[in-house]
Amino acid sequence: MNIVHVYGRHFAQIRNLIHNSVRYSSQTWKEFSQCRPISSNLKMSGEVEGLSLPEVIEQLEKLADIRSAEGWDNVGLLVEPYTQTRVKSVLLTNDLTENVLEEAVSGRFSMIVSYHPPVFSAMKRITGETWKERIVACCLENRIAVYSPHTSWDAASGGVTDWLAGAFEGHFDPNSVSPIIKPKESPETEKATNGHAPPSSSATPSVPTTVGMGRVLPIATTSPPLTLAKCVELVKRRTGLMHVRLATACGRSADSPVTAIALVPGSGGSLLKTLLESSSTGTSPIDLFVTGEMFHHDILDAVHRGVSVILTNHSDSERGFLKVAAGRLRLGLGERVRIAISSTDRDPLRTV
Repeated sequence: MNIVHVYGRHFAQIRNLIHNSVRYSSQTWKEFSQCRPISSNLKMSGEVEGLSLPEVIEQLEKLADIRSAEGWDNVGLLVEPYTQTRVKSVLLTNDLTENVLEEAVSGRFSMIVSYHPPVFSAMKRITGETWKERIVACCLENRIAVYSPHTSWDAASGGVTDWLAGAFEGHFDPNSVSPIIKPKESPETEKATNGHAPPSSSATPSVPTTVGMGRVLPIATTSPPLTLAKCVELVKRRTGLMHVRLATACGRSADSPVTAIALVPGSGGSLLKTLLESSSTGTSPIDLFVTGEMFHHDILDAVHRGVSVILTNHSDSERGFLKVAAGRLRLGLGERVRIAISSTDRDPLRTV
């Protein structure tokens, strides 16, 4: 199914309705009320009861309060259909691509939780010219709400960053972990980030209660020591990847012991710079950095400062957390809402 065919006949109704907005709400879409979605409202045998959209969002914000997200980010409810009865099914994805949207439409999902916000920069029009415009139009026509948590999941205790840190479970003391960047010290931020530790799950290892961007893990002294080669193996196991990219620090080898690890899901180059510049001694406080992607010259700087780098590809350092999030949503929403993880969502890069 091609999503252009799904909503093409309604372009005349929605063109030029949006100007410089990054959220699309019921107020914005009053003129769109005559749209008839493809999905039927007839209740099927065995169909779940569903919840209201605000009830589902309330549960999502129990996992991670969006006020803990970075100020530049675009998080929360991004697309809200003008008419929607109940949220009966939620599809989780790392990236909302056209392939994922086709999956959502054919699977009759009423809500998509996309880790990365599909709407980030302001849109001045909704047409069929760009893939992101087509996604917004198709979601509206099919009454599919879109919610993005992004950096609120990164900063949260037990969130994406702590999931990635779970690769090294047993090699560090959770109580010794610290963020690279702490939350802004304000009453509002403290209220947003404290007291929201997610429920325990068999899919989640014992993780620290750290809140903030990035993590620094002091590695326990063991015999034999944790080596760089072993760290590569652990990251592969955590992410389910057959291959990762490794830049070995100058003067180090695969057998070199690792004493401290910093990690950032996604693109972590800027946070590594922050960490290295914050060192009062001028020496690196870590000897291994794990992230999804980095600029070439930032990697060169890291290895010359004694820091080895493991890269997984951007979204491969994040996607595995969707299983954890799905489990927590099922606990919170019970059997009233069907929860699924996209089967078509994947990182666009492949090693060939």
